[in-house]
Amino acid sequence: MNKKAFTLIELLVVIAIIGILAGFIIVSMSSAQEAASDARRKADINQLSKAIMIYKTNHPDTPLLIDTDGCNIGSDCSSDEIFGSASALKDLNGTYYTYVSSDGNNFTITSRLSNTNNYSFDSSTGSYTESSIVPVSGVCGTANKSYYATSVSFGTDTFCHTGTILVNPVFPAIGASVSWSCVGVSGGDAADCSAFHVSSTCISGGGLSCVETSDGNYVLNKYILFGTSTGTTTWIAPVGVTSVEYLVIAGGGGGGGNGGGGGGGGLLRSTISVVPSNPYTVTVGRGGIGGGIPTGGTGRGGTQGENSVFASVIAVGGGAGAGYSASGSNAGGSGGGGAYYINAGGVGSQGNTGGAFFVGGYGGGGGGGYGSIGSNMSDGYTGGAGGSGYLASDFGLSYVAAGGGGGSYVTGGIGGSGVGGTGGTAQNIKSGGTSGVSSTGSGGGGGGAGDGWYNGGTGGSGVVVIKYLAP
Repeated sequence: MNKKAFTLIELLVVIAIIGILAGFIIVSMSSAQEAASDARRKADINQLSKAIMIYKTNHPDTPLLIDTDGCNIGSDCSSDEIFGSASALKDLNGTYYTYVSSDGNNFTITSRLSNTNNYSFDSSTGSYTESSIVPVSGVCGTANKSYYATSVSFGTDTFCHTGTILVNPVFPAIGASVSWSCVGVSGGDAADCSAFHVSSTCISGGGLSCVETSDGNYVLNKYILFGTSTGTTTWIAPVGVTSVEYLVIAGGGGGGGNGGGGGGGGLLRSTISVVPSNPYTVTVGRGGIGGGIPTGGTGRGGTQGENSVFASVIAVGGGAGAGYSASGSNAGGSGGGGAYYINAGGVGSQGNTGGAFFVGGYGGGGGGGYGSIGSNMSDGYTGGAGGSGYLASDFGLSYVAAGGGGGSYVTGGIGGSGVGGTGGTAQNIKSGGTSGVSSTGSGGGGGGAGDGWYNGGTGGSGVVVIKYLAP
């Protein structure tokens, strides 16, 4: 007797057909559920919009809640009077409907549909609209950069241009960095952001001290002598800096013994291009030494101040004042003053000429300064005044720089502005010339006359200031 049964292939075909039919049924049921959920959401939006409109009609003098960022109805919308009864009204997935109003009069309420579109009611038009959501990636704000050493906070810089930040970062210490993320809108990608607080390029060394200050958006690196000898170091251009302003002042000349005042150091200021991260030489010149007690009855001249340098810029040291019948090296950045037998003052290459000796007297003229020539000895007794210097307040200098020293004799000549040394006096006072003040490039005063012929003053040391826009 033959028995009939399904073959294995026939069973597999039947199972496959049943699976396909079941899939159709599941998809159809899912679509029906989503359609039902969206119908519920739209009904809720309609109900909420009517409730708010009724409230506006019953309270015409009371503005609606103003919330430009949007709040969750029944959760964090702050007006219980309007939304308190909606505390249980939520989307089927447990999220809240949102409310926005920029003026307290018109408003928009929104729900998210199953297809991720927004369904909204806009009271200004009285219309219901469905709109697709476009993901927007986060974008870092202006704080995404390197801050220079003088910075102490993020200032007005923003963390995110687009998107939101979860936790505001703390401003980093020098040499450190900090990171944050800007979360995208509507599922957009997050942006990774960071800020770095760079170290200063103003580093002391090579006999120089560097002082860094800020002036608005500008940084100033000021190099001065740490000791008494000319010093040299290296300045490295910060990353992001391609141009700097500079002020380079050489050492002032020394005053002559019973003679002319020293000239102010050469002063140069301009702008120069630099390459970020490249090193540049910085040299600050010391002031010239004043002429000492003479040998064989003549007052010695002083010595010239030493040059200051930044990169390829060279400021020439101030000319030395001539001594009694003995020359100083009185040509320089500014010329030193002339003295007895050395009639003319020196000629300055980066400043002004020194003053001359007065016929019939024994002292000397004032040294030239950056701003003006030194004065001639006015009579047989009064030393000439030093030439004026230069006020560089835009370079952070509170003093006048590169003034000439005063000449000497019975009455010492006044030092030029820029704290140039005053000339020494003779007779009953018998004082030597005073020195120019350090970090001014000012000349020393000529030494007084009398028993022993008093020494000239030492020139003031120079200074180099580098100014640039903070990167």
